Amino acid sequence: MGNLSRKAALGLAAVLTAATATTAVAGVAGAAPATTMASASRAVPVALTAPAVPAAPAGLATPRTPATASAASWSSQMYWPVVRPGDRSVKVVDLQCLLRQSLGIWLPCNTRFDGRTERAVKLFQWRHGIYANGRVGPQTWARLIVTVGYGSRYNLAVLAAQASLRMAYRYPITIDGIFGPRTLAAVKDFQRKYGLDPTGVVGPRTWATMAHYEW
Repeated sequence: MGNLSRKAALGLAAVLTAATATTAVAGVAGAAPATTMASASRAVPVALTAPAVPAAPAGLATPRTPATASAASWSSQMYWPVVRPGDRSVKVVDLQCLLRQSLGIWLPCNTRFDGRTERAVKLFQWRHGIYANGRVGPQTWARLIVTVGYGSRYNLAVLAAQASLRMAYRYPITIDGIFGPRTLAAVKDFQRKYGLDPTGVVGPRTWATMAHYEW
């Protein structure tokens, strides 16, 4: 999680919960872009920066990273994390936003893998023919992610990507569900730092890389 404190990150997560509600309404009604997150991002520098590759999360095998393997080798792999009930992390924010995108149900995006999130995971797994154990591993992630890129708007998958980039990797972007120029620049910078092709599109490999290294 770089130098971002857990307290600060959880504070952003609380604001994100409100932002997702506004985004959902805007997406249906075609209203103006959500402004809930604006105050959270105005004070940050304009320059886009990101920390060095963080340590692998506890309990996961240490993967090869750009520091220990070639970019081509790294980009050919996908290291999906396993997220379980009781976990509390930015990975859970990704999960909750993506579940809302897929299922069309309300879930708070608050970093906590609680009973409501577990039930939503099981429902998603059941609908997609996956063993409904409530744990999110590679098979569930692969069905859950949504590829997003420049121009995507009022999209909870975009919110999830923005939350990951801001909360876990400290990119000074607004979490508003709109994939604009600053989000595009952050995605490309992240992809370059992690040995991925800097297309600016958040597809399976970028999702897997972001989720794997989030605290």
